[in-house]
Amino acid sequence: LLYHLAVDFGAAQRFEALYTRQQKLTLRLRQLFEHIERNYLSPISLQEAAGIAGLGRSRFHAVFKEATGTTLVDYLNQLRLAHAARRSDFASICRIIANE
Repeated sequence: LLYHLAVDFGAAQRFEALYTRQQKLTLRLRQLFEHIERNYLSPISLQEAAGIAGLGRSRFHAVFKEATGTTLVDYLNQLRLAHAARRSDFASICRIIANE
C-alpha cells in the first residue's frame, strides 16, 4: 500500500511540475501575443519575440509552433492579412503578399 501511495505521489508531483511549467509558458506567450497585437504592423523578429517570451530562439520556435501550429512569420502574415481584410485595405494585402 505504501509503495502504491509513493508511486501515486511521485506521479502527482511530476504532473504538478508539468502544469506549473505549462502555466509559465502560457503567461510568456500571452505577453508575446499582446505585444504582437499592439505592434503587428511593425517588424517583429524571431529574436525579439523569443526575448519577450523569455526563451532562446530554438526553444521559442518549438514552443510557438506547438502553441499555434505555425511559425512566427506565418502567424504574423496571417494576422496582418486578417487586419487588412477587416479594413478592406487592398493595398496593405498586396504589400503583405509581396513581402512573403
